[in-house]
Amino acid sequence: MRASTSRMIVDISAIIANFEIIREMVPGSECAPVLKADAYGTGVGTVAPALFEVGAKTFFVAFLSEVEALLNVLPSNSEFRIYVLEGFTRGFEGHFRNPHVLPVLNTNDQVLRWEKFVNTFMHPFPAAVHLDTGMTRLGFLPRDFSNTFSDKKRFKFANIGMVMSHLSSADVKGATANEVQLKQFTSLTEGIEGIERSLSNSAGAFLDDRFAFDVVRPGLSLYGGNPTPWTENRMNRAIRFEARILQISEIAAGVTVGYGGKFVSTSPMRLAALGIGFADGLPRSLSCTGALIQYDEKNLPIIGRVSMDSMVVDISSLPNNCLTEGSCVEIFPHRNSINEFAEVAGTIPNEVLVHLGKRSERYYVKQ
Repeated sequence: MRASTSRMIVDISAIIANFEIIREMVPGSECAPVLKADAYGTGVGTVAPALFEVGAKTFFVAFLSEVEALLNVLPSNSEFRIYVLEGFTRGFEGHFRNPHVLPVLNTNDQVLRWEKFVNTFMHPFPAAVHLDTGMTRLGFLPRDFSNTFSDKKRFKFANIGMVMSHLSSADVKGATANEVQLKQFTSLTEGIEGIERSLSNSAGAFLDDRFAFDVVRPGLSLYGGNPTPWTENRMNRAIRFEARILQISEIAAGVTVGYGGKFVSTSPMRLAALGIGFADGLPRSLSCTGALIQYDEKNLPIIGRVSMDSMVVDISSLPNNCLTEGSCVEIFPHRNSINEFAEVAGTIPNEVLVHLGKRSERYYVKQ
């Protein structure tokens, strides 16, 4: 480790293996990685080419601003497509003249403007349409979808190649919302010929075959998060995260630690101050918890409040002198601990991943 006080180690082989696991789960569907938020914080510049090399040809990003990083690392003379979930952005239509860049249309206004665009520039690749079947976020409400595409010929006229929706509760065991959304999506897209359909995210790929359709969009699972949190994680661990010890101290009983003095020692303790805090994406809600920070497979509880640039852990359970200034300890140290870590923080593993490592060095391994 160089001057940085924390580092993220990304296992490209594990990400590829996770891609293959999902692809095997849905053998009749295309597996299209979701690379938004810099590939969930892992670095799209390295992750995207690796996935492209093993056969990924369709990618999803959240915003048009994320497209350039992908275009810079994917071969322009190859066949691939990048769908932009925010839609056909007003005022930035010219960016979609690149044939690899496609909007996910969310409103009738976007469809009208896209129709005009493709007939002006003869855009060779078809856009997607987003159908809202239960997220109540982006996309056509069912009645608006039916009205806009009452004439099925409009799909061809508007150069639409995919209808997609998004499951709200695929990672919730036995959620009835999945069946409700499946029924509505199937009903509204039946009889549309020559159009791909896409409903499932990472967790959706682990539901039964009815949810797979033509394209599955894995996100969190590619990076090691558990898509079925009620069972053992089948995904390979793709991220390791380490923080460096800045200082070790010994305190007596009755000493306060951290802002507000919320922690008071009841006995002598040995503490280590780590060079990582909430400015690095470590949730402040982890203050005074037993979150999964370990050394030599022993948990190191967080003592006091997480600060902006540092936090303190209890190393009293470790032998004297096994850790020194400059030693490293590990954050979420095993396969399922991103999910467990997030649960302790009162959040979800997606949020943990995209925020961690903002100031950290990033290392890539391929085994």
